[in-house]
Amino acid sequence: GFVIHSADYFLSSTLSIKNGIAITSTLDILGAIAAGRGPKSAMVALGYASWEPGQLEEEMKGNSWLVVDADEDLIFNVPFAKKWNAAMERIGVDPSFLTLYQGNA
Repeated sequence: GFVIHSADYFLSSTLSIKNGIAITSTLDILGAIAAGRGPKSAMVALGYASWEPGQLEEEMKGNSWLVVDADEDLIFNVPFAKKWNAAMERIGVDPSFLTLYQGNA
């Protein structure tokens, strides 16, 4: 797991992303949050994804992913149930036009 958080909190193990966003994956941050000394905003993420070497890069080149810029407001202020729609809106995609089917032109 890891904690995505505002950049007002920083440890030697913290990775600065951009736009006021950072990631820390050590237990120290959980202790700081519990003690009230952690970042202003934080989201704990748990999970695992595995790709073969170069797979993610190829999927990105193949337009298999919809990507939105890291945005502090989207990550920390938009309710979880509304994040997907808000992210789609920020990149100009209307989800009602998405389909599970592919075609040939």
